[in-house]
Amino acid sequence: MVNICMLRMKKPQQLTSGKFFVLSLASFTDPLDVTEAMKSLLWNRQLLKYIGVWPLEISHAFFLFFFIYLLVHCLLTFAELTLGKHNLDVNMAIIDENVLHLMTLIKVTMCWINRQSLRRLLIEVQDNFLADNYNTCEKRFIFMKYTKLAKYYFFVAVPSMTIAIGFYYIQELISNVKMGNRSITFIEEKIFKMLSPK
Repeated sequence: MVNICMLRMKKPQQLTSGKFFVLSLASFTDPLDVTEAMKSLLWNRQLLKYIGVWPLEISHAFFLFFFIYLLVHCLLTFAELTLGKHNLDVNMAIIDENVLHLMTLIKVTMCWINRQSLRRLLIEVQDNFLADNYNTCEKRFIFMKYTKLAKYYFFVAVPSMTIAIGFYYIQELISNVKMGNRSITFIEEKIFKMLSPK
């Protein structure tokens, strides 16, 4: 059966131990599980719905709130860069801190501009989540490969972004804590100097 499936794929496959599970007999004869692909759409829906750009549930109020917030933030950053007299290090720090906001603004705006075509695409994609559409070995292989890829991306991207944001704010807090400790020791030194006999 594996040879038959490989012949249907119309290109030779090199079976290694890592790929054998994907191309094994069970993966082609078992019913296709589309729940992983549906989870990918559900995650995207939950994330994009709160910004107001999920094509199947457009929310003008959420979109306008986030768009105005990001636009004001980016404009104030641009004003700081053009009107402020900073050296190159300070300018690079300002750009580094605000590049994520600019990228988010651009992506949200592009999703809003293309919302009708994205809506048609999502409706078509949801119609393709029928197991009967994936009757050949090649179609099943491609479907399984890309649904696993989306899940791995989500599991890597969200924790890494959360950790990066956490480290960014913790770094700022640590410098403030160190400054606070310095002022306390300065006060203690002054008190001891005043109380010590001469």
